[in-house]
Amino acid sequence: MTPKGTRILRAWAVAYEAFGTKANRTPCSAAALLKRVRKDGSLPRISPLVDAYNAVSVLYGVPIGGEDLDLYQGSRDF
Repeated sequence: MTPKGTRILRAWAVAYEAFGTKANRTPCSAAALLKRVRKDGSLPRISPLVDAYNAVSVLYGVPIGGEDLDLYQGSRDF
């Protein structure tokens, strides 16, 4: 985790607290992944694409996600 990533995660925690959520109970995805890495020693392996954006998420403290369009249901509004 970069120092800037640490600051970004703290900003997410502050934002979560601002809308009434306990950040340590319901962290953003990047914080949850970082906690898992610290506990297990590595990121979970899912697929090459997911593994890549999870690595970026943990490194820079930015929540990143995606959708499997083959499994996506409903309208796709981007």
